[in-house]
Amino acid sequence: MHLAKTSILKQTGRYKPFERGLLWGEISASDPDYNLFIEAEIIPGERIIGICPINRIGFHERRSKRFSLGEKRAFHLRQVVPVVLNGTPRLKIIVDRISKTLVETLLKSYLSASDERTELRCIKRYVGHKSIVLTTRQLPKPAIIAVDRELKERVQVDIVRNLPRK
Repeated sequence: MHLAKTSILKQTGRYKPFERGLLWGEISASDPDYNLFIEAEIIPGERIIGICPINRIGFHERRSKRFSLGEKRAFHLRQVVPVVLNGTPRLKIIVDRISKTLVETLLKSYLSASDERTELRCIKRYVGHKSIVLTTRQLPKPAIIAVDRELKERVQVDIVRNLPRK
């Protein structure tokens, strides 16, 4: 038991730095409460299963065909915590689709290497309707459209001289 706890704590330490990041995962199952189980690779070559609770998915996406089994979607890696389930140590990975950070990380993932210095911040998100993003430079239109299509909401990008503090 002690060895299993140590192993899970070590594994948690490896995955913890990836919290609040972007995660592309395949929907592998759902439970009777409509929570989704996501299969993904946080570390390349290591497949894990995370859970996306139903209250962490926008109303506009909950019953859509885009969230059927086998579909690959972008998620925000919300939390990585060690838990004990029926006396067995396990790793609990929670992902979501409603975070402002998801908009930011998705936009950054579509930027080219020359645009990496661009600072951006999602200041407001109305899930399923609109996200308001502030940036210090103009973003490529294909990146904005790709995020718009993935999240199924309008992405409004405003260019400012300095970003506000968090």
